[in-house]
Amino acid sequence: FLLPKLIKNISSTADTASTESKSLEKRQKFPKNISFTHGDILGLDLKASDTCSPPFDVVLCLSVTKWIHFNWLDQGVKDLFKRVWNWLSPGGKLILEPQPWKSYRKKFACLTPQIKENYHKIKLRPTLFKQHLMAMGFELIREIEPTKICKPLKQTASNHTPASSKGFSRPILIFRKPKTFGTPGERKKLKSKMSNGKKLKSRKNGKIRQKEKKSKKFKKEKAKKEIIQKQDIELKASDE
Repeated sequence: FLLPKLIKNISSTADTASTESKSLEKRQKFPKNISFTHGDILGLDLKASDTCSPPFDVVLCLSVTKWIHFNWLDQGVKDLFKRVWNWLSPGGKLILEPQPWKSYRKKFACLTPQIKENYHKIKLRPTLFKQHLMAMGFELIREIEPTKICKPLKQTASNHTPASSKGFSRPILIFRKPKTFGTPGERKKLKSKMSNGKKLKSRKNGKIRQKEKKSKKFKKEKAKKEIIQKQDIELKASDE
């Protein structure tokens, strides 16, 4: 689920690791330095973990949002995105694969009464995740659409095991946390100040150019007048 300089993984069950294994993992090189930390992603204190602590370069969130939605509603998903924002280093990326709304409906018959009640309270649907994340300050840098080359599931006649699997066919969204700090509102104000400053500078430059043009024009006209005056003096002298 989480990727720092090397891959870190978080799943949904609880487990603890000894300090000896943690120190050993630090000394080992990839791929032996991969650590698995189990816990509730909304309540996990990553700062307390030596082998899996923020900031991270990449956060993977694949087929997770639906289950958070079912259990903790819209606020749970918002809290997840907020935690991801805080965990990511500036310029870090969130790779998100949200389950579509039709996937929620397919599971409805299998849900508990409480989750069925939660289902009807959901307002932040998956189609709104992109808008919500960008309002937080994330930049959408890529959207990968699923390919249509996957074949349907087949079974062999002998052992009835699948010969090929279709798998999930969902778009993957890649967001980036900007390298500049501050809230989206603060960054917007900063951008407007910078643009206003550029406008003022261009106006000043424009006024200077106009003055220069006027001065050049004035000098040319003055030179012409002087030439005409000299010519008039020469003509008068020749007539005399």
